[in-house]
Amino acid sequence: MNILLSESWQRFVREEVQTGRFPSETAVLEEALGLLKQRKDYQAKPKSVNGIGGRAIGEIIDELMSDLPVDVLEQLPIDSAAQHDHYIYGTPKRSS
Repeated sequence: MNILLSESWQRFVREEVQTGRFPSETAVLEEALGLLKQRKDYQAKPKSVNGIGGRAIGEIIDELMSDLPVDVLEQLPIDSAAQHDHYIYGTPKRSS
């Protein structure tokens, strides 16, 4: 397969190889195509729940919290839902 790139893209690919970030021009293009495929795969995933156009809140929370270290998760209060006014506004904790 022969691919014709503009001079600016050719220069970019060469520079990426010259910096040592990639071992070859092919590696640069394969990385770029891999990122393009990831984006396409992500966009192809259904993002609606029950046809209303949104994602489930639990899915969003799981995604946002997936990068948190375990030690940070262990410091979160276990009664945060029941005592949300205390944690958000600083009101006294309600008795159980």
